[in-house]
Amino acid sequence: MNHIMSKKVGKNVAKISFNVKLDTENAYIMACRQILPVGLLGLMLTGMYFSTSASANTTLNVVSAVFTNDIYKGAINPNASEKKLMSVARTSSWCFGIFMILIALAVPYLGGVVEFTISLGAITGGPLLLPPIWALFSKRLTGKATINITLVSLAVNIFFKLILPAINGYKLSRGSEMLLGVLLPLILLLIYDFIFARKQSTSEDYQLYLNYKSEKKVVAMQMDAKEMAIIRTQNKFGLRMIAFSLLFTGLLLLVLSLITPHSKGLVLVIAILIMIGAIIP
Repeated sequence: MNHIMSKKVGKNVAKISFNVKLDTENAYIMACRQILPVGLLGLMLTGMYFSTSASANTTLNVVSAVFTNDIYKGAINPNASEKKLMSVARTSSWCFGIFMILIALAVPYLGGVVEFTISLGAITGGPLLLPPIWALFSKRLTGKATINITLVSLAVNIFFKLILPAINGYKLSRGSEMLLGVLLPLILLLIYDFIFARKQSTSEDYQLYLNYKSEKKVVAMQMDAKEMAIIRTQNKFGLRMIAFSLLFTGLLLLVLSLITPHSKGLVLVIAILIMIGAIIP
C-alpha cells in the first residue's frame, strides 16, 4: 500500500515540476549558486554587476558623443562652441539615460529580458552592424547610403515586429524575423554597391578617408621624442594599474580560501593563478 502511494505521489510531483515555468532569466545565477564555493559566488556577482554597469555607461557615452558631435554639431549647429557642446552632451546623457531606465522598467511587460534581447537583436542587429561592416571593405559605399540603408531596414523590421501584428494580428516566426533582419540590409547593400554605384570606382568618402590616413601618417612622423616619452609613460601606468588589480583580486581570493569551509584548494589555486597572471602586464 505504501509502495503504491509513493508511486502516485512521485508521479504527481513529476507532473507538477514539469508544468512549472522554468526561471530562465535567473538560470545563470542559480547555476553559480550550485557550483561555486562560498566567496567565489560573491566575486562572480560583483563582476557581473560591474560588467553590466560598465557596458551601460559605455553605451550611454557613445550615444551621447555621437549625438553631440555627429548630429548636433554636424547638422544642427556646426559653429557651436566647446561650452555649448559640453552642455548638449550633458543634457543628452540625461535624456538617453532616462530613456534606458524606462526601457529597463518596461522589459518585464515585453516578455522578459530573454525575449526582449532576442527581439531587439533580430530588429537592430542586421541594420546596425551590416552597413558599417560593409563600408569597411567597399570603396563605393557612401556614408549617406549607409545611413539610409540602416534606416530603411530598421523601419521595415519595426513594421513587421510591432505595427503589422497590431493591425491584423499577423506575426513573423522567430526564424523569419531573424532572416528578415539579416537578409534585408544585405540585399539593399548588394543592390546599391553593384547597381547604383557601379559606375564610380571610389566614393568621395573613401577619398576623404585616404587623405585623412595620409595626414595621420605625416603627424605621426613629426612626433618628437618628448611626446613619445609621454605616451610610453601613460602605457606603463595603464599596465601597472592592470597588474595591481589582478594582484589585489588574487589577494582577496587568498583570504577567502582561508575562510571558506568548502573547496579551499580550488579557491587557493585560482588565487595563485591570478597572482601569477599579474606578472604578465
